[in-house]
Amino acid sequence: MKLTRMTFTAATAAVLMLGTSTQANAATLELDTMTGVSSMASCQAFSSHPAGDACYHAYGDYFYLRDQSGPGKVAVHWKLGDDSRRGLIRWAANDQFVIGVMNKNLPEGKQVGIRFGVCMTSSCDTLAEVNFEGSTWRWASTG
Repeated sequence: MKLTRMTFTAATAAVLMLGTSTQANAATLELDTMTGVSSMASCQAFSSHPAGDACYHAYGDYFYLRDQSGPGKVAVHWKLGDDSRRGLIRWAANDQFVIGVMNKNLPEGKQVGIRFGVCMTSSCDTLAEVNFEGSTWRWASTG
């Protein structure tokens, strides 16, 4: 009985350590806000939604968002395929621009995934504040 108890305790400790190290290794969410631009470049990854579009352009690592949601904000959630970096880029259309752009410096030869979301709060600082319903991950290679 004592041996079984020690084995269970060791197994439990191993699971807890694995769970802790996985969370400790999760990349910090990078937060950015786009600036307005008059047109969107060609996309290697494109996520469309009735409220707008998200686009990733590999040459130069540009992210684009088209906000067709009316007043409010939209966002693109992006992540590298190896989970080393991830981020949330927000955009709210204004009188001059419907499209926003953000340049990120991503490492070469990685996979990047994007998905479009609608911000549920004015701050839109966490993934929990974004509705990704109806949006699926789209993937491309970084430039």
